[in-house]
Amino acid sequence: MDNKELLSVSRDIWGEERLSAQEICLHMGVVYGDICRFTRDNDDTELHRELGNMILSTIRWINDLQFDFEACIDAAIRCQRDFVNLRKNK
Repeated sequence: MDNKELLSVSRDIWGEERLSAQEICLHMGVVYGDICRFTRDNDDTELHRELGNMILSTIRWINDLQFDFEACIDAAIRCQRDFVNLRKNK
């Protein structure tokens, strides 16, 4: 599935209500907490699901904030490359 299909699925599930940045942070914290708990408990089945939840929800949250998905991904790619290069050059 591409990001547009994933967004469509997410909207089918959650509807068209948009969350604010503050609300997104709270929801993201819940998913992150679940990821931490399932990592601690060595529960790969639940960890697998929660990582998927983070991806699917993030696509919806990007849309909620009216950000451009491709621009967010491009910025993340640049940031991660810069971070790795910075660590290599230390």
